[in-house]
Amino acid sequence: MSDIPKSDQKVFDPEVYASDSMKEVVEDGAIDSNLQVPGPIPFAAWLIIVTELCERFSFYGASMLFQRYMLTHLMLEKGTATAISRGFSFFSYITTIFGAIVADKWLGKFKTILIFAILYTAGLVLLTVSSMDSLEETLGLPGFLVALYCMISWGTGGIKSNVSTFAAEQIPAEDYPHPTKTGVTINHAITVER
Repeated sequence: MSDIPKSDQKVFDPEVYASDSMKEVVEDGAIDSNLQVPGPIPFAAWLIIVTELCERFSFYGASMLFQRYMLTHLMLEKGTATAISRGFSFFSYITTIFGAIVADKWLGKFKTILIFAILYTAGLVLLTVSSMDSLEETLGLPGFLVALYCMISWGTGGIKSNVSTFAAEQIPAEDYPHPTKTGVTINHAITVER
């Protein structure tokens, strides 16, 4: 390194490579060798994350087909079909406010997610049944609208507003940070962040 001009030499800057939550800079400028890493994510949290992934898959998978279904099977005009589809999206995300209030004030996250997931599933079943050709004349549009606005969108609101924090709550709040045998410190804040 002596042949390289001083201006071209890379100086180790602890601010670039480490955040305050991961490493401490001691007074002389050296970095504390005790690296802080995230701890393991429990199986319950992974199960919640995978379940939420499946819920999002079914939500977007079904909602992508709504426009075409309303135009071809329910014989609605394009403007009406678009209004129903956009209204459903709006209502699905505005009901998250209600879902959060229900969880925080009355039921808690687990019961809220469970009740709204049952409502969501019942809405998907009604949506499927209302699309059957034999029921198209009687249950078609009314069943479709009830499934969308009264069941699926409310279910989405109750689940979406609570599932992320519920998964994070599954990580045990031990006395962090605590060093392991290898000298690496497991940091609770970093575990929850990821």
